[in-house]
Amino acid sequence: MTKANNGPGLFSLASEMVYSCAPRWLATIAVLFFLISAMLVCFFGFSSVVDSQYYYTHLEKAIKEGNVQRIELSLDALMVIEPDDPMIRFRFALLMEAQKRFAESVAILEGLAPLDNESFGFDHAHLLLAKRLLLDPTKDPVKRAKAINHLAKAIAGNPKNLEARADLAEVLLDNNQWNEAHPFVVAVVSLRPELCVRLARGLVATQKQKTLDLLKLAESPLRSKLKQYSDNEELIRAVADISNLQGKHQEAADLLSVAFQSKPSEILRSELGTTLALQMAAALNKPDPDFGAYLALVSKGLLVDPSNPLILLRMEEGLRLGVDTNNAINARLEELLSKGTVPDMVHLLLGTEAHRKGRTDLARLHFDLAYQANPKLPEVCNNLAWYLSNESPRDLKRGLEISAQAVTMNPGNPHFRETRGQIHLLLGQWKEAITDLEFALTNMGPTPSIHQSLATAYKKMGDSKLAAIHQGQADKQKNLNLPVAPRVKRPGT
Repeated sequence: MTKANNGPGLFSLASEMVYSCAPRWLATIAVLFFLISAMLVCFFGFSSVVDSQYYYTHLEKAIKEGNVQRIELSLDALMVIEPDDPMIRFRFALLMEAQKRFAESVAILEGLAPLDNESFGFDHAHLLLAKRLLLDPTKDPVKRAKAINHLAKAIAGNPKNLEARADLAEVLLDNNQWNEAHPFVVAVVSLRPELCVRLARGLVATQKQKTLDLLKLAESPLRSKLKQYSDNEELIRAVADISNLQGKHQEAADLLSVAFQSKPSEILRSELGTTLALQMAAALNKPDPDFGAYLALVSKGLLVDPSNPLILLRMEEGLRLGVDTNNAINARLEELLSKGTVPDMVHLLLGTEAHRKGRTDLARLHFDLAYQANPKLPEVCNNLAWYLSNESPRDLKRGLEISAQAVTMNPGNPHFRETRGQIHLLLGQWKEAITDLEFALTNMGPTPSIHQSLATAYKKMGDSKLAAIHQGQADKQKNLNLPVAPRVKRPGT
């Protein structure tokens, strides 16, 4: 049986072509040249592989030895031998980062991860560039937007890059973009379960079920992670947050208390103080309030974090519960004052309590002392401004100045705008009064005193029609006995 003929090979075809077109000696030289060329190609190709392996070996050895100069030389050589390998260039960029040669690092990374074309680029390079942009202490919105673009490209190029997804989730959480962050947070729960807690905290007021689902998703991996890293402050706080969001305040307090005793920090102090304030609220909100437990928590809270606004707010609530509790809270406040602890907040509380009892002289005194202690508290500014403009002896000029401070610090607060508007009215500054009072009316709801003041201002401005409309509203609401918005704001509200 004869063998099937599969046709001439490449070498045979080349030989026949040469022999048919040239003299025999020339054909022989051509064949030899062809063979030598093929050998050279094979040699240099093999040589390149050998060179690559040689420098990779030296690179690993240099890394083990920590020899930075040899690491750089090896990477330099590999970049020449394999210029299209993105991982080599990325490793070189990391080396530049470690040496704080940031300009060189960024130049390499931007070549690997461009934003100005359709290609995805190298996902690790996108991630590193994003991290560098997010580290900017100024929180420049342009840089943050660029970082988001890098992270989006990293994810599009490699959907399995969980680090990029986690970083993008953090940026969205920083921007309070809860719904946009949700799919990324859920995707990286195995890597960063603490992000679920951050998102749950943002959603708890509006989306209860989604909050519970997130806590359920994060709880097990978080507790497992905490067992592995028992002194990690971020994990401790995240697990405590889960307990607080589930209403298990004692469990959260125990965890934070142990951590704070082991390694005191201002963040843990604040978290523990806030948890104790939540326990105070729970004690007060029982059908039969537990005053003993409440007062014990007040004492503990003041030892841990005496300037915590939530603790002070709970104390202000305690002042209204009854004589015994009132006396006990007042005693604690006077003790704080005698020690010089947060005098601004203590005077604010005492002023609020005096206002509630109708002791206008004491209220004005405490608000003024609170302002002297800390003129940067907007609630103090607002309360003192109201007293200066409404109680004898009046000082409208100073009242307006201090009221303007409160508005500058918190321009969206309608109570502060109403106070300033009423002072403008007393000074005969009708336009300014209308601007502030209309803002207050829009955001505070129907208030007879505001309608009455607007009626006066419009009448003085010569607009009898609007003056009549506001006067009618004021009369109507007075007849309905609608509650008047409180002039003096409670601390922490």
